[in-house]
Amino acid sequence: MKKAALFSILLCLALLAGCRSAGFRLQAEEIRQVEVYTGGVPAAAEKKTVTGEEDIRRIASLVNGLLLLGEASEEDVEAGGIGLYLQVIFTSGEEQRIRLPGDDLLLQEGKLYRTNGLNGADLWESLDYEAVLVGEEGLPQG
Repeated sequence: MKKAALFSILLCLALLAGCRSAGFRLQAEEIRQVEVYTGGVPAAAEKKTVTGEEDIRRIASLVNGLLLLGEASEEDVEAGGIGLYLQVIFTSGEEQRIRLPGDDLLLQEGKLYRTNGLNGADLWESLDYEAVLVGEEGLPQG
């Protein structure tokens, strides 16, 4: 019985060995607001400004839980839609941009990675804030 348990633990560790944290350490209490952007095409981009403490805490937890599973390529990005942009605005005035071009993709420092995923459509729909049309020119840069 002990050998089976040990084997199970080792198997889980081996599977996770290929993963590494995306490196996000967002502290919800240090965040003033999160601007969330999505749309079918850049010209139709919409933004919701999230200010609720529970919503900010949930977004921070989702982002902090992202694991990098390996590199991805542009071919992994599905046609149509812009994915999700998160513009995190801290109480200090600093900002951090997070780009998720697909539910299981993260663009970080110019590289595309496959992740354990974050369902952008579900997150967007769960945020009870007004959606404002901002178009391509309103998307975060950088």
